[in-house]
Amino acid sequence: MNPIQTIATIRKFSNYLVGIFPFLAIVGDRIYGSLRMIGEVPVIKPVVAAIGQSSFGQAVWKFFERFYWRDYAKDRMQLGDAPAETAPVLRFMIQLSVLLSLVIPLTQIQSAPFNLGAVLIETNSGYKHTMAAWPILLWMLCLPCAWSSLLVGTAVCNRVAFSVTAIGALYFLANCILYLPRSYYNALLTIPILVSLFFNLTILPAEGRRAKTTRLFTALLVGAAAGFQFTILTPLRPWLGTVLPFNGPAVGIGAGCSIGLCAGLLCFWLANKLLTVPNEIIEGEPPKSRTAEPLISIQAAFIFISILLFAFLSATALRGGLAPLGGTIVSALDLSNAYLWPILYFVGVGIVHKLMGSSKVVASSVTGIMPSKLAAPLLVLALLIATFAAWSESIIDNLSVNYSSLSQRAFVVFLPFYQVFKPIIWTDPLLSIAAQWMKWVLLCEVCVVVVIAFQRRLNAGVLSRLFFISSLAALAIWEYIFQMFSFARSPLHSAVLIWLFAIWLLWLMHTIGWKLSIGDSPMWPSRGRLAVYGGIVGLIILQINARASCFDYRIVNELFLTMFHGIIDVGLPYYLLLWANRRIKEATPPVGVLLGTFSAGAFASMCFNALDKCFTSVGFSEVVITQLNSLQTTGSLSLGLVVSAYWLFVKAVVFVALLEVVRKIAASRSKKVLDSAHPNQKYHWMVYLMLAFASGVVSFSYSFVDLPLPNEVRVAFAPLQQELFFNANVFHLYLAYWIPALWMSIAALKADRSRALPWATLTAAILGGIILVGYEYFEVLMRANGLILPTLVIFGAVMVSLIAMLLRMLEGSRSDTDVPEMAERKVAANALLSYTSVAFLSLSLALVFALFSYCSNYRKVFSFTQAPSLNHSILISNDWSFRGTKPAKDPFPEISSFTQVSLAGSKTLDVMFLNPDSSGPSASSDPSDPAGMKRLIQKWVDYLHLKVSKVESWNKFYSGAYSFQFSLPFADGSTKFGVSAFVPRENGRTEVFTAVTDAKSFEQTVWEIALLVQNLQNFDAAWQSNHRF
Repeated sequence: MNPIQTIATIRKFSNYLVGIFPFLAIVGDRIYGSLRMIGEVPVIKPVVAAIGQSSFGQAVWKFFERFYWRDYAKDRMQLGDAPAETAPVLRFMIQLSVLLSLVIPLTQIQSAPFNLGAVLIETNSGYKHTMAAWPILLWMLCLPCAWSSLLVGTAVCNRVAFSVTAIGALYFLANCILYLPRSYYNALLTIPILVSLFFNLTILPAEGRRAKTTRLFTALLVGAAAGFQFTILTPLRPWLGTVLPFNGPAVGIGAGCSIGLCAGLLCFWLANKLLTVPNEIIEGEPPKSRTAEPLISIQAAFIFISILLFAFLSATALRGGLAPLGGTIVSALDLSNAYLWPILYFVGVGIVHKLMGSSKVVASSVTGIMPSKLAAPLLVLALLIATFAAWSESIIDNLSVNYSSLSQRAFVVFLPFYQVFKPIIWTDPLLSIAAQWMKWVLLCEVCVVVVIAFQRRLNAGVLSRLFFISSLAALAIWEYIFQMFSFARSPLHSAVLIWLFAIWLLWLMHTIGWKLSIGDSPMWPSRGRLAVYGGIVGLIILQINARASCFDYRIVNELFLTMFHGIIDVGLPYYLLLWANRRIKEATPPVGVLLGTFSAGAFASMCFNALDKCFTSVGFSEVVITQLNSLQTTGSLSLGLVVSAYWLFVKAVVFVALLEVVRKIAASRSKKVLDSAHPNQKYHWMVYLMLAFASGVVSFSYSFVDLPLPNEVRVAFAPLQQELFFNANVFHLYLAYWIPALWMSIAALKADRSRALPWATLTAAILGGIILVGYEYFEVLMRANGLILPTLVIFGAVMVSLIAMLLRMLEGSRSDTDVPEMAERKVAANALLSYTSVAFLSLSLALVFALFSYCSNYRKVFSFTQAPSLNHSILISNDWSFRGTKPAKDPFPEISSFTQVSLAGSKTLDVMFLNPDSSGPSASSDPSDPAGMKRLIQKWVDYLHLKVSKVESWNKFYSGAYSFQFSLPFADGSTKFGVSAFVPRENGRTEVFTAVTDAKSFEQTVWEIALLVQNLQNFDAAWQSNHRF
């Protein structure tokens, strides 16, 4: 964080404190009043008033206020709006969270008196560090309160959520005592769970068959879980083993669950008994039941459960000491908070809401500063300058490698402009990457301006809307890149950073979570929501405090990464649906239905992931075992395996069939809530639910999330390739699943849908299969010849066109109650383009770009070229020229060299093979032994003193192949980058392909080598086929 961001974070925290300590507002108002007295000075007051009343001053102030001195007072927590019965619980939990945040700097001081009683803690992951003992005492207070708030909150809301929370509390808190022998003190864990069960049975309604059934089931389920924990954690388990005629798990599970069922039934009977006791009997009136007034208040239940859980942790500390307890608390927090990823997903998605607000302020401020008559030309001029600045490096690069006289003259003309922008943009790594992405947005906006000018609608209103889109795109790209490159921070700044991060996250969860928590619904009443909100905030801030206290700063990156994934996994479908819902004010499915459909798509995606493993060359069991070992050793699941093309086509067909099922379910569900004011509601439901289902399939086709399942089951349903960023691998899945869903949605909205749907379904299945199979089998070729981007642009333009067509049809089906008012008509008059124009423009630009790319001289063409050192041909691009073959010289074998020379620099490709009979680094290894191949690579790396940055398996390209990437510094200060592939071949020899190039062309060079290696296998198959006949 820079100083301005740090000041803003501290101001947010101050306003957060005012929300829970109202008396601080008086102090703040007095300080603010003293500062305002400066503006009341007679000399300054007229100037300040004149500037404040001018449009220029107001525009500048809006910009300054938004980014530098925002008014956070309006976002303060208003506990007066919370239900009176829950407000004390929430206030206490927020106060604990604030305390945990404030003491983080004190935990970093390693001198007296803050490090008195230092202890060495060790977590279950093996992390060790010395820390002060007093933070552990604070954890012992906060952890019971957080879980108590969660138990009480879910108990008030609904029984399903309470059952999950109660079982989770038993499981996660039991991790705090696994290092100790059995003791009856451990029963202090099960008693508060049974107390919370009794509270749940008495506070929720008990009338009706459904309520009675769920009450009984909840009592049995939670009681069985509590009894099982009680049995296995106390000396009762070994005693029962000597009494009962059973062995092993039958004693712990059978006897423990039986005891728990009895305890649950006892709570159920006692709750029923007390609920039937009348409060008071007044003559002439029926007796009043206690269901109108709970037996136990929320505040009393919270205090009692917290005390019991605190007693449990205190007994554990007395028995085993603070150090082991501290380590297990950190591990328990890591386990429990890993399942809070849906909450952090929504927090991450909420960041984009703030970006939209900032974009509106930027657009309105800039247009307000400009004179009205000059606004349009100045905005066009600014767009052209920004576009040229973003494209300046690409223009110079392309002109530098072109030898024509015209290109050289253009190079001389454009070079001074590039040198102007270079220190501003191209010397900063983050800005240069952002500019590479933003240049496409700006180029599209220039095309939009041309179309609008041709339509004679170019005015300040239209351009201000376009400037808003530019601002939103720039802020979104910058936020994405900033977070993407913020996962590695130096330990020197981590102590301050983690404190500021805790404060920032506390405020962010408040601004996003408070509005959701203060809401009300039958399943989630506000009195329960707020308690759950307080418990979640307490757990997250407690985890940050615990990890900071033991100097483990990785927690910042872990939480950032989870929120970052929220934007990637659910951001695009969420905001498209949100925008459509605001744009088309038609009755839409409830949020619960949309989330349920999205979850159904996620489940279908996990089933697809499991089936993908069955249709690889390895087999399901071996893939799961390999992924499980990789997860435990490296934390990654990605495997280089190719999925069968037949299965990919079948998967597309199955997906389209599931879309048809969702469409029919949407039609039947919408009939139950049919609104006469919205006769087309059924078809709108179809569209929203099909897109929600497709989004769920996409989001979990490349994500690995924490689920309450064994690791073996989680890995079985995990994808073959895990993606951490938004790239081509992710985008092609959006194309493969969204295009069929959009196509079928358009068919569902047509008047002759009965005839259109069968053909649309068939076309959707074919399109989805083509995209999945084409990307799986031609990705390497498209990346190597530079055609991956134009190909994705074409399909992306198709998706944009389908979205535009769908929105036009949805607006066309709006009922009379949704006719735009005058304000909406005014906005429509300043609209950039119509839906038809958007579709036409996107397809036209994509086709022009594709034609330019496919016909360009920079597109690489590949052919088989003889490599003398290998005695066979290899597939390389035609711009490689053969330089010669170096004779063998110990320890190097015979090497064939190829080179590329241009104004941008030179590239080299060396080809050789290693014999198993050689000695030293030239000795090959058993091709069937991956460990032997890694040892061979290590020999060469050590011998050549290479600085390796990445080693990966290339099984996807050739069985048993490996590659590593490295850097080569030169004496003149420049650095080149290289990639080397080791491929096991027949007779035990290993072929090695090494390419060295500059940073700009390195990625494409890696894919060229991958294509070369991939076609070695095709060359072998062709050779064997020719010799078979």
